[in-house]
Amino acid sequence: MIRTGFGYRRPWYGPLIRGEVQPRVIEVVPDHFFARPEALRPLADRFAIVLHDVGCSIATPGLDPWRLQKLKEIVQISGALRFSDHLALTRSPGGLALGHLAPVPTTPVALQTCCDNLRRLQDVLGIPIAVENIFQSFDCPGMPVGDFLEVLLATTGAGLLLDLTNILLEARNRLEDPEERLKQFPVSRAVAVHLAGGHRGRRGWVDSHSRPVEVDSYKLLKLLRGRAAISDIVIEWDEALPDVQVIAAQADEARRWWES
Repeated sequence: MIRTGFGYRRPWYGPLIRGEVQPRVIEVVPDHFFARPEALRPLADRFAIVLHDVGCSIATPGLDPWRLQKLKEIVQISGALRFSDHLALTRSPGGLALGHLAPVPTTPVALQTCCDNLRRLQDVLGIPIAVENIFQSFDCPGMPVGDFLEVLLATTGAGLLLDLTNILLEARNRLEDPEERLKQFPVSRAVAVHLAGGHRGRRGWVDSHSRPVEVDSYKLLKLLRGRAAISDIVIEWDEALPDVQVIAAQADEARRWWES
C-alpha cells in the first residue's frame, strides 16, 4: 500500500507525538537534527521516515565529509527508508554556499560528477537514494533535464523523486501543456512524489510551498498510475504553516486521488 504523508516541521512535533494525526510517512530534512540527532528518535519510533536533503550539492565535485558523517548518523537513528536530494548546485567547487537550488549544466562532465557523488552517498548511507527534479526558471547548457536524469538514474541505480508541482508550475511559466512536460521526464524511474502549493508572482508562478495542493497537481499524480512504482507521496509546506490537521488532510486527499 502506498504511503502518504508530509514534510516534518517543528510546530507539528507535539501533535505527531500525541497521535493527533497518523501520516503513513514523515519526510525529514536531516539538517534540522544535525545538532541533536537523538531528538529524531521519538518520531522514528512512531512513523516511517524518509530523509530529504537540500545541501549535498550533487553536481559539485566532492561531497563534504563532515556532512556525510552527520547524514550517516541520522540514517542510523531514524531507520530511514530512503534518502533524497536535488539535481542541483547548492555550493561552488570552493565551498561557497549559493543559498538556493541552482540548475545544473547538463553536460558530460556534470553527469560524471553527479554519478560519482550518488555512488558515494549509496556506499556511505547504505539505503536507497533518489534524486529530485527542481523548479527551474531557466535552462542551462547541455542535454534536456529529463534525458540527463534518465542517464544518471540508469547509471547509478538511484530512483526519481518526482516533484509534480515543479513540473506543473514550470509548464505554466513556459506556456506548455503540463502533461506534455511530464512526458519529458523518466517517469518509469519514479519511486516517490512531491506535491505542494505555489502562487503566482509578478514574473510568473513561484514554487513557494505555501498553499494547498492544486487540483491540477493531483491530476498529474493520476497519470503516474501504472507507469511508476511509487512508494511514497509527500506533501511539502514550508511557509505560512497551517494547522497540522490541514496538511494531514492534504496527504489523505493525495491517497484518494491515487487510489480512485
